[in-house]
Formats: sequence, C-alpha cells, structure tokens
Amino acid sequence: MHFVDGRGNVIIRYPGTVPGKVCSFVGSHLDVVPANPTSWERNPFKLTVEGDMLYGRGTTDCLGHVALLTDLLCTLAEHKPALKTSVVVVFIVNEENSSFVGLGVDQLAKEGYLDKLKSGPLFWIDAADSQPCIGSAGNLQWKMKVTGKLFHSGLPHKGINSIELAMDAVAYIQRRFFQDFKRLPQEDEYNFVTQSTLKPTQISCAPGSLNQLPPDCTVEGDVRLAPFYDVAEVRRVVSAYIAEINANPAVLENPETRGPHSKYTLPDENKKGAVEFQWLADGENGIACNLNSVGYHAILEATKAILGDVKPYSIGGSLPLIRELQEHGFDMQISGYGISTTKRTASPISTAPINQQ
Repeated sequence: MHFVDGRGNVIIRYPGTVPGKVCSFVGSHLDVVPANPTSWERNPFKLTVEGDMLYGRGTTDCLGHVALLTDLLCTLAEHKPALKTSVVVVFIVNEENSSFVGLGVDQLAKEGYLDKLKSGPLFWIDAADSQPCIGSAGNLQWKMKVTGKLFHSGLPHKGINSIELAMDAVAYIQRRFFQDFKRLPQEDEYNFVTQSTLKPTQISCAPGSLNQLPPDCTVEGDVRLAPFYDVAEVRRVVSAYIAEINANPAVLENPETRGPHSKYTLPDENKKGAVEFQWLADGENGIACNLNSVGYHAILEATKAILGDVKPYSIGGSLPLIRELQEHGFDMQISGYGISTTKRTASPISTAPINQQ
C-alpha cells in the first residue's frame, strides 16, 4: 500500500476458517538508519555471517524481524495448516525517520486498512531480548536557555553566572519532578527497571574567556515517563516550575554550594536571571499492554515453551505509534527477537550492536 511513490507498505493475510478471528504481526519496518562505514568493524551495507551471528545495517532494527516474519509466512504457505485464526502480517515502510508522517502504520490506521485487526491481538514486532515486552516509557525532549549577566569572574557579585543558574535550575526542576512523578505500584507490576526521569543530556554556553561569567547557557535533555502518567501533565507541571523560578530566581541561591557571592538577582540594578524553557515536540505517551489479553497469555506460553522460562519486562525507552493504536482500540502486545544492548549474549539469532542498527 503506497502513500508516497517508492515507499510501499506490505499487508499479507493467511486466511483462517473462523470469520473475524484474527491475529496480526505489525511494526517490523523496512527502513533502516543511516550508517557511517568508518565507525563499523564490518561493511554495514553488506550482510556478513559469522557463525550464528549476522552483521549489517538493520539486522536488529528491523530487518531481522522482517526476515523472521517472512519465514513465518513461507512456512504457512508451504504447509497450509487449517487455522481458525487468520494471520495478518504488516510490513511498514517508515519508522526510523519520525519526521516523515503519513507513510507507514499511522496512515494505514488512518485510512482504515487496519480496522479488521482490532478483533484480535496485534503483536508489535519491534522490540528485543526475546522476551515479551509489556510496557514502554513515554518521552519528551526539552531545551532550556538561561540568561545571566556577563562580568569579570574576579567580581562575581557583579554578574550572574548563567552556568550556575542553569545547574541550580535543573536541580530544582528535577527535585520537583521526582516529587510529583513518583514511582507507582503499577511500575513494579510491569517490571519497569527505572521510574520516570527528567534529566539534562547536553549543555553549552556563550563562548568567552575563563575569567568571565558566561552571559547565557543552554541545557537540553529529555523526560522518560511511565505510561501511567501523561505527557500533557508533565508539560503543564514543569511550566509551573519555570514560572516559579522566573518570578524569583533567588529561590535557587544556595551559599553552601555556590558560596556567598553567587547571586541570581541584582536588586541594585533591578536585574535578575531568566529561564526560557521549551518543549521540542509534543512528546508521546508510553504504553502498558493489556495483561488480561489472550495475546499476552499466548506469547507467555510460547516463550516459556521455546526458551524454558518467561520474564516479561518493560523498558524506559519508547516505541513510536503504539500507544496511539492502543487508544484507537487495538489490543497491542509487544515482542521482538534481537539484542537491545551491545552485549551479544541475549540471542543467537542476530545481530549488530544497538549503535550499529
């Protein structure tokens, strides 16, 4: 199914004997991330087989899953079992580049091509570690520009150090965030290793000499949010934190850590530091799969039968689109068979390290 020339989704159906009874496998995408050959030990544009390991661009994410489902379809075609349940496989054209919308599963759902899949479990085959994934985190990305006052570092009481202000602003926001978005009992039930987090991941400041207080500083970071919270509420609450800081930056001052001369307000000059905070996108909520689903119990039993044990897990990473599908009535279940870390101990099936997918 093409929505853009040269970028086609593929829907394949093996019919069952009971009308309306369906099980679907969706999420395996045909596109892969770009690759710089200089950072690879092997040619990323050529499949390399060494023992039971496969190396190449996309072997884990997500062409390994495309091959797995293709093999399933070939097996069904060869043996032609009389199944009560129809099996539907959907290969999507776009996942790695989220800036392009209307190409893959989002448009298929919007146009109604997936409606019939609502009558049974939909397995999203784009995870890893060979165990059922029962939850993922939502995510938000943010950028904070902090403005202080340039001055000689020998006279710190005459300036406003934007780096210190940024560090204390982040600490204040984090402290409030972890008070308002505590770990919930559901997160233990779903085996989330980490709770919701807000943290900085990048920082930069105005260039200058080492004897100057920088006039401005930019900090960027992200939020990883348990699916039992809502990203819209995070945006609202964090915006309130920022308003409190801007109303009185002096609330961040702490002589015990910054010394007595580091100030964020200069009353004699009627000047104070300022924090400008923006969300880089609307963000998306995480997902908690339905643990009462027949699909969930089926993947539990199948995993235990093949691997000998079953250990459902949830991840602090995010998977695009699937919460939206769940909210539109799909019984979303998540699984996958790759390696989610650079250690090659999780599965003999594939793959390149996660940073070489």
